Amino acid sequence: MRGNVFNPHSYLGGNHARLVHSGHEFFEALVQMIDAAVSVIQFQNYIMDDDETGRMISDALKRAAQRGVKVFLMLDAWGSKGLEDSFVDSLKKSGIHFRWFGKLVTKHGLHIGRRMHHKIVVCDSHVSLVGGVNIANRYHGDDLHPPWLDFGVYAEGNISIVLERICQKFWKQNPLKKRIIFPKKKIHPAEQNLPVLMRVRENDWTMQKLQVAASYKKVVRLAKEELVIFSAYFLPGFRFLMRLKKAAARGVKVKIVIPATSDTTLGIKASHWIYDYLLRNKIEIYEYTRTMLHAKVCVADNQWAAIGSYDLNNLSRYSNIEVNVEILDKSFVSNFQNGLNAIIAEHCEQVIQDSYMKKITWMTRLSNWLSYQFLRVVFRLSLFLASKAEE
Repeated sequence: MRGNVFNPHSYLGGNHARLVHSGHEFFEALVQMIDAAVSVIQFQNYIMDDDETGRMISDALKRAAQRGVKVFLMLDAWGSKGLEDSFVDSLKKSGIHFRWFGKLVTKHGLHIGRRMHHKIVVCDSHVSLVGGVNIANRYHGDDLHPPWLDFGVYAEGNISIVLERICQKFWKQNPLKKRIIFPKKKIHPAEQNLPVLMRVRENDWTMQKLQVAASYKKVVRLAKEELVIFSAYFLPGFRFLMRLKKAAARGVKVKIVIPATSDTTLGIKASHWIYDYLLRNKIEIYEYTRTMLHAKVCVADNQWAAIGSYDLNNLSRYSNIEVNVEILDKSFVSNFQNGLNAIIAEHCEQVIQDSYMKKITWMTRLSNWLSYQFLRVVFRLSLFLASKAEE
């Protein structure tokens, strides 16, 4: 059937894909893309900080605009709320088309529900970089501090046209702004030198798109050998936990990797509340210890991979606007899966059921349960606010 995540007929040919790690590798690739652009750049991100990394990327975008490239930059108004007006004004003065997504305060009230969580860059309708990396020093790292662990996919070919169309859609949605007419780019016949099968999955509950959530559900159901999930903010619903339980029961080696420490203490405590359920059902848990884990990726059976901004919690499922790319290519996925397992071996500590249950106290259990329940309420409130914002 066409919806099967392992069915090649539901994917787009004519692509090249290369895995990119957060840190110098990612930002070097990004600057090179921007500096090579000749006609148009679509750039959408959740966070851009006014730090060395943010200024490096904004300077590259300014250079592009000043040499005649049409640059369309959209940032989320909540995620990038720390930017000063002077920073944004300098972007506009350089010729960049800039827009906030979801201004926090409008004449209609306060808007904090539906947020753009995209991390997409497309240059000249042909090359793109998509994943989970925000534009800030913590994702870049330095000699003393390793970057937060995350991934992106550098792609060439038809998938870039699809990503560009998604970016254009959000520029067309605001009727209060001057309408921008974008030329329609056609999907090209697949070229032999661009053999990778890829597809874009969106998650935008308000617009009735739950493609990423559906893909995760199907891959857990169809996996036969190994399923590896890296999740920065792992707090799935009960139904997804049941699917993981069923996968493990039929012999799939299920590995969940979450951060040992996080930028949100409540999130970690809430994730710990479901440790007991996972461990009892033979699901392996690993905590990444080298630095903050920010990745949101999944691989299955050395065949299929998903990389993007979608995390396994109801905020991503119902409130945020998310984009993942899925790759059906044995060479790419096998290398990626091997790399993830190497990270598990080198930089993760496995949570063992017996030792975990011995050290956890009733006070810790209570604290974890309260964190879990509190975040469930917050996520539901976020969903309510997101739906009200679109009325």
